[in-house]
Amino acid sequence: MDSAFVIVPYSEAYKDDFRKLNEEWIRKFFKIEEMDRITLHHPKESILDKGDILL
Repeated sequence: MDSAFVIVPYSEAYKDDFRKLNEEWIRKFFKIEEMDRITLHHPKESILDKGDILL
């Protein structure tokens, strides 16, 4: 097993890092839209509270 990185479940402690990482790849390949901003600034309400998971 490669220990170069570890995938962990979402935690509020990683909220800013989650947003920054996702904004970076979205900007590289697409365009950030309003729904992206809402989701990335409120991942708990937009994703987790609806039953989805973040890894």
